[in-house]
Amino acid sequence: MEANTNTNGRGDSAARKNLKVTVRPEAIRSFRKSWPCSGLPTDDTLQIEFGRDGNLINLAWQSGCDHWEAETSGALLALVNECSPNRSL
Repeated sequence: MEANTNTNGRGDSAARKNLKVTVRPEAIRSFRKSWPCSGLPTDDTLQIEFGRDGNLINLAWQSGCDHWEAETSGALLALVNECSPNRSL
């Protein structure tokens, strides 16, 4: 999966910077090919934020919707894991 990443933090200290991942609709559509009944929207952007240690800090849909179908299907967790900096192959 291709997602846009950048770091964001206060000051110059590397210990404070977090990794922000933007998952655009095109990437979600690609992910859904392997999970067609996921409930993931194909017209919304997901913002995921990981701490420097790789732990999930925050996630939010750009539209503000919660897309509960994706949460209850397990697809949202799978998508977040796919984007995780600690992902092991």
